[in-house]
Amino acid sequence: MRHVDILHDYIERFRPDRFHLFLQRLAEEFCLMAQPRRPIPVARAPVLLPRDCLEHCKKAARLLWGVLGNEAYQRRAAAHIPRQIAPEGRRPNRIALDPGCTIGCLDFHLQGDRLKLIEMMALPPGMVGIFPGLLARYREFLEETLGSGTVDPIVFMEGWDRHRAEQRLLEHIAGKGKVDAVAIVDWEPHSQITYGEFLYSKRLIEGGGQGPRCVVADPREVALKGGRPWVGGLPVDRILNRVTMADWLLHIEEIGEYGRLLFECPEVFVYDPYLWFLADKRALVLLSDPETLSSSMGLDLQTAAEITELVPLARMLDDFYDARTGSFDLETLGGCFGSAADIVVKPVSSHASKGILYGPCHCATEAALAERIGRMRPGPGDYIVMKRIPPPEMPYPTGRGEAEPWKFDIRIYIMDGEMVWAGGRIYLGEYTNQLPCRYFAPLFFV
Repeated sequence: MRHVDILHDYIERFRPDRFHLFLQRLAEEFCLMAQPRRPIPVARAPVLLPRDCLEHCKKAARLLWGVLGNEAYQRRAAAHIPRQIAPEGRRPNRIALDPGCTIGCLDFHLQGDRLKLIEMMALPPGMVGIFPGLLARYREFLEETLGSGTVDPIVFMEGWDRHRAEQRLLEHIAGKGKVDAVAIVDWEPHSQITYGEFLYSKRLIEGGGQGPRCVVADPREVALKGGRPWVGGLPVDRILNRVTMADWLLHIEEIGEYGRLLFECPEVFVYDPYLWFLADKRALVLLSDPETLSSSMGLDLQTAAEITELVPLARMLDDFYDARTGSFDLETLGGCFGSAADIVVKPVSSHASKGILYGPCHCATEAALAERIGRMRPGPGDYIVMKRIPPPEMPYPTGRGEAEPWKFDIRIYIMDGEMVWAGGRIYLGEYTNQLPCRYFAPLFFV
């Protein structure tokens, strides 16, 4: 049965009241309502893709994730660590990453049937702790709605299921040795949309009292005592850092003790926070340039071509800045990317679509583009410009067999060098966080 047929049947049979009851069960199991003002939103419909797309996703994961282990690439990334968190002489020569021993994600749009990378992250992304269980429960809901045996989605890759995925996540966070206490640290975690995920991860880590103790805390609750980190009054062995570098730099004066951990006991971090810069927006510039991939990183021409086919054209914005006139050369920029409506301008180290200029709604004309980028601060070197790949659309159920067009993204979760599951984000608007109507969704290949 084709994915479009399954989705059509699902829309025909979708009942808001039945989904509401299902959502209540999800909320109880996964702490979705832990932050009542910002509950974790779960979509009414899954993202369904044809099964042959699965191999494309797995290949994209291997190609793009493999680059992160390239030593030349790691040295380039280290050069961009801000001085505020890397005092002169203390910046590492490279941001070392073993692609086969980490976790992260790749975000894609579809251009026809081709994957196009829009973002990547070499640290645990949002919802990573909840998605395995969400996928398992959503499959049960699909079978309840459509009838047992009607749907045969691939929830995890071959050999993976919810239990194995959650166990591997726990191994990453708590390690395999003796650990007494773990901390999950984010800026004002109670206010984050992912606060429920932190509580669910805490529940998994503690294992009903059988595992290490776990505390969810703010970086201002961190102190160094006798060379050991204390978080929220608890001495901890491991810290799962969820403070983005955008927030870290914004509050650098307030979290001095937390920053000291990077130099005095970096081993306490489950993942080195510097990994943020290994896959910030500059990565898209490097990955879209075949010359850099082949000459500077030593990749063979075929691999370089396959990678650049996955990544839309991206350049540093200051490539188009004319120091003589103190303005941007929009004619050259237009010759490279097309009209202003065809571009996206992104801060290199922001998140959640913050600070972006999206052509169709922010700078659809050259005059609007010139005005907006002309007043960017602190400077053009902090931005990339990227060829806009419009997000694909799907029908989103409203009840009584009716639906309306919404957009979606594809998120591939990678663990220890392989794709282990996929998720989606369904939303109204031109991009994910433009409007408050946005939802996390499971993604199935049919």
